[in-house]
Amino acid sequence: MSVSTSATNVPSTVEQVTTHASPRRLTELPALLDGAGAVAALRRRPTVPVGAMGSSDLTAGRRLVGARDVHDAPWWIPACAVWSDAEQSDRPERPVHVGLATDRSWSRAVLTGLSDRLAWEAKLAHGRGDTMAVVTGIGPAGPAVVLDGRVGHDVPTAHIVSDKIMRGAAGSTMESAYRRALFGDGGSSESDIARELADMHLVLADAGVHVAVVDMGTQLLRAAGVSRVSIQLMGR
Repeated sequence: MSVSTSATNVPSTVEQVTTHASPRRLTELPALLDGAGAVAALRRRPTVPVGAMGSSDLTAGRRLVGARDVHDAPWWIPACAVWSDAEQSDRPERPVHVGLATDRSWSRAVLTGLSDRLAWEAKLAHGRGDTMAVVTGIGPAGPAVVLDGRVGHDVPTAHIVSDKIMRGAAGSTMESAYRRALFGDGGSSESDIARELADMHLVLADAGVHVAVVDMGTQLLRAAGVSRVSIQLMGR
């Protein structure tokens, strides 16, 4: 991460924490920075709050966390978008569940987190009473209705509603979004996943937002070959 002066007080990407004051093992965290402190963060971007797609609302935040975009370029984004207690605690421990994903494949975890975030935008818009077009020709005929859940962007997003279920997902096509919503289909190969992510990112960029990936993994998860990420959407 680039800063304008020596970042001697900035934690490493994964902090090695030991303490003699308490037997409780603290949560490992990505790099954190006080955005109002003496060290000025370069490559700083605000994030779109959950439920704010389609509006001009952005979150700045005081404390920042290190993230990377889909091109692996580093950014600083508001930590409060990743943890609900980021502004109240020096060591936040309550991750925001929207966009949080875990998988043995890094790419699939990113795709799952991004799909979850866009699906929540659709769910919240539906709850507000926003009008959504009915999507025809996808899935079997039955009591469930597939709604077009694109909110403030053009990434295909399926919002499935019936008397018993409400599910949603996003993808490079409405068909892939529908399958993911019902079956959790994350792509058959790494190349398929990478292609789908690239397509979704390009469409989101047209709406003025970009994907940010925060590595939420720990040493134990990495040792087990498991990736854990928080997916956020950066504004301009």
